Amino acid sequence: MTTAIEVVNYAKSLANRGIGVNADGVYGTQCVDLPNYISYHYFGKWLWGNAINLLDSAAAQGFEVVYEGPGVTAKAGDIFVMEVPGSPYGHTGLVIEDSDGYTLKTIEQNIDG
Repeated sequence: MTTAIEVVNYAKSLANRGIGVNADGVYGTQCVDLPNYISYHYFGKWLWGNAINLLDSAAAQGFEVVYEGPGVTAKAGDIFVMEVPGSPYGHTGLVIEDSDGYTLKTIEQNIDG
């Protein structure tokens, strides 16, 4: 069984080497490729859509989806999805340390593109 620390360590190793992943082979290393690669590589399930679609995609694949709210704190290994003002695609990445309730430490790719 895959652990959160295995996933976090994999993503950290990519970041430390300056390497991104292109899970679908389209448009280079988009932000959505990292969670999609993790989902397939570790759990055998492809996700679909842009970052903004990941919650629906993950739920359809049987993953637990947790929405931000009171008492909800992100944990290492969680995938976050966020809206981006002016963009229909959203943004996503991997949480690499348990949140203190105020900040997230993450690994992301294609943050400017």
